[in-house]
Amino acid sequence: MLTNNRAYANCMKNILKVVKEFFKYILVDFWLDRQVAKGQLDNQVMRAADAVKKTPEERKQLLEAFIINRVSQGWRLEGQTEYAVVLATGKKPNHILHFLLCIPTFGLWLIVWIIMGMSMTIKRRTFQVNDFGQINQVG
Repeated sequence: MLTNNRAYANCMKNILKVVKEFFKYILVDFWLDRQVAKGQLDNQVMRAADAVKKTPEERKQLLEAFIINRVSQGWRLEGQTEYAVVLATGKKPNHILHFLLCIPTFGLWLIVWIIMGMSMTIKRRTFQVNDFGQINQVG
């Protein structure tokens, strides 16, 4: 009976080790992909799997997946080439509406209009996919 308990304990220990390594790999891989997508990893830092040059078709597919991801997060597509894309987020205030609100409030709405005009801006980012399939922010 004691040998069965030891065998069971060793088996469970090995299973836990495999599960731990699996999740460690998945989490590190996910973290690296997120950092590359955000453009926060230096171009010199590459995973071994990414050291292989991608075909033009693979690069286009990676860029397309990146665009779909960013658009689902609220970004807008403003321009695209084969291996680069311009995305924007944010919006401009409705100046006509604010002007019309200034009239009945005798200009008091001007304070709100100025604050909204300064805080509501459009942020444009340009991303490109390199030969290794990494997507980096340009500029």
